[in-house]
Amino acid sequence: MSNSSEERYKYPSNFQKHVGFEVVRNDSGIWIARLDVVTQHLNRSSSAHGGVILTLLDVAGAAAVTDSVENLNRMSTISLTANFLSPARPGIVTAVANVERAGKVTASTSIKLYQGDETGDLVATGIATYRLFCD
Repeated sequence: MSNSSEERYKYPSNFQKHVGFEVVRNDSGIWIARLDVVTQHLNRSSSAHGGVILTLLDVAGAAAVTDSVENLNRMSTISLTANFLSPARPGIVTAVANVERAGKVTASTSIKLYQGDETGDLVATGIATYRLFCD
């Protein structure tokens, strides 16, 4: 399996198709997870369900790790902690991750979710740790 995010996200998974998010490079070349929040993503308060936000944080973190770890076959999320700062409203939301540390067995990321693009209001932050399975 390729270790590039380019290859990994070329063909969306069934889960990705179901939720509707995309994983793309932004104008700076950084991998982001983006979703157009629509009715199916909303909770009873008319904001994005927390599970949707967690999904985007996790996916953005994984994309960042995939792009920075050599010979990566697969990975698994060990932990994901989120702080929900404001409601994610209908419309575009964007998650951006930074790899804080990548070792031989684990990688840690910090992630931010914005309403709109990366210049929008901060909606949530997260910290994720992944178990790496490399060649």
